[in-house]
Amino acid sequence: NAYKKNQLLYYANLLSPVIKKPWFSKIKQKNLQMAYLCAFASLDGLTDESGIYAGIPWFLQKWSRDELISVKAWYHHEKYGLIKSVINKRLSMIQEDGRLPNQDPPTQLASVDSLGWLCLRFYEFIKVLEKKKMLDRVYTREEINEIVVRLKDAIKDLYIKYHQDGLIYTKELETWMDSSSGYDTREGFPIEIQALVLKSLHVLHILSQNINLKKWENDLWQHTVTNFWNHLLLKDGKDDETQRPNIFIAYYVYPKLLYKDEWITALDNALLSLWQPYGGISTIDRESPLFQPIYTGEDNRSYHRGDVLYWVNNLAAISMFRLNKVHYKERINKILDASIHDLLWQGAIGHASELSSAIEQKPAGCFAQAWSSALFIELVEEIFGK
Repeated sequence: NAYKKNQLLYYANLLSPVIKKPWFSKIKQKNLQMAYLCAFASLDGLTDESGIYAGIPWFLQKWSRDELISVKAWYHHEKYGLIKSVINKRLSMIQEDGRLPNQDPPTQLASVDSLGWLCLRFYEFIKVLEKKKMLDRVYTREEINEIVVRLKDAIKDLYIKYHQDGLIYTKELETWMDSSSGYDTREGFPIEIQALVLKSLHVLHILSQNINLKKWENDLWQHTVTNFWNHLLLKDGKDDETQRPNIFIAYYVYPKLLYKDEWITALDNALLSLWQPYGGISTIDRESPLFQPIYTGEDNRSYHRGDVLYWVNNLAAISMFRLNKVHYKERINKILDASIHDLLWQGAIGHASELSSAIEQKPAGCFAQAWSSALFIELVEEIFGK
């Protein structure tokens, strides 16, 4: 009984401030309210004072990419110490080539995109703190300057090591699609990596007024548009027209890449290849010989080759909402419904699954995945919290 009372008190203290937020009452669907609160509690269960664990039971580590993507879910819930701790920890782990280790404790495998997420999340955090008039309570001016210098040095190191033919080169298995079948490792020039570096250059120019960073941004933008956009498809890689959902990540982080009508064309054509009727976006074109319609388990044949990952699903809905919420209303609602169904009725009840099979909504992978919950929280707040 004492344990039960303590748990009830804990969750009352955790969720009461959320329920009292003015925008929460705008949500008329009770199941959406409950799914949001479940996602919030699930993410809290994966979070401690030093950061966010990726997922239970298969990812019991703090992965740099997962953590930086997920941490934004805490921005509007006064977890400023946690957010600052995550940013400082990842800053301290930047390697000599500008990349971050994939997880901590570090392994030999690096994450090519974590620096971009770090730059983006730091900049967004500053903007949130400024809006709430809290910036000087969380950071001193000296701290901000030191972080900007560290990030500038890191992006320069990344350029020196990986800038090739006007684009940013990626080694095999270093993007979030890090499974391998020997011939689709995404080695080369992935679209979301170009977008993340573009965003890094953009925000660091704003924060430092270094003119060279603006020149680098313009040059990388021109090479990316020339090599990836054919006015019909936005390619997944410089030499790969296979449609994957990474273009939604590209829009999310760097919408300046294309004009609005071009983005609509690109996303519409990608959805023709990736959309699943229950409200899922598969991780590869349905017509690809690599496509696997059903989750294949530990052999990885379907992982990043068909399986719908909920974090990407929710991020894609955020991108569509920002781009044109009327045009994409049906798709956004379908994605919301799929996430609600997963949180409330599938997998581990009250937690967001890592993924689903492509052609039917069937939970698989981790039972409780941090970035699945985090991006669902962000999606709900994007729609209702403004």
